[in-house]
Amino acid sequence: MQAKRRPDFFIIGVLAGIFSSLIRYLLGFSIIYFLPSYLNCVRIAACILLPPAQVMAGGFWVTAIGLQIDMVVSVAVSLVTLFILEYSGFSHYLFKGAIIGATTWSVFYVVLSRSLSQFPPVASILAIELSFLVHIIYGMVLTWTIIRLKKAYS
Repeated sequence: MQAKRRPDFFIIGVLAGIFSSLIRYLLGFSIIYFLPSYLNCVRIAACILLPPAQVMAGGFWVTAIGLQIDMVVSVAVSLVTLFILEYSGFSHYLFKGAIIGATTWSVFYVVLSRSLSQFPPVASILAIELSFLVHIIYGMVLTWTIIRLKKAYS
């Protein structure tokens, strides 16, 4: 008799964090196309290590550095989210994801980016609201991905 395979908690968290971060990056990049001054998470993260002028000029390496930092943060958020879902249950996961996205926006975009980044997000109301919406979608994609990966690994 074969024992039931238990899904790897850490792998699910890492994969969900990376995937949801990439979706958030694509949303942010599409906003930059229409609103070039928009400070997405990748730009803010890159400004932790690089000067603002270099970040706003863009380029592959600037984006890569920002994306690396952003993915590490997203993986940490994903692991915490997985703990929350394991504790509270998996029902209403999209609603829980929206709350996690709003909390993530509040903590990282509003609070930590002002203290860590050389280029804190001070922008138009439209840019701020778009960032909030992107984070809500991010949280929902994160919980959706966690649910799908748990099913796939079970």
